[in-house]
Amino acid sequence: MIGDHSELDKITDLVGQADIVLNAADADDLPLTNAVLSGLKNRNDSGGLKPILIHTSGTGVATDRAGGEYRDEKPLYNASSILLLFIPYSTLMAPSG
Repeated sequence: MIGDHSELDKITDLVGQADIVLNAADADDLPLTNAVLSGLKNRNDSGGLKPILIHTSGTGVATDRAGGEYRDEKPLYNASSILLLFIPYSTLMAPSG
């Protein structure tokens, strides 16, 4: 898509036609997020394959802004506190035949 975040109808329409949506845009743009979610709902309601959303924006909130310097503060998270979501393999694959 060539456009910008303000073309909400275009975003909703194009997302509604997609099997997989990769959103690496602005996590703080609520109208954009609503347009993506509306498109995903339209796609889901059409009865075809359930759409998949991969959203990568917003990971910056987990940064420590250390700038390469040592920080002795407690980390925001650690590996033992991460919960893993197990998705059945069949969910990731299109139905066969």
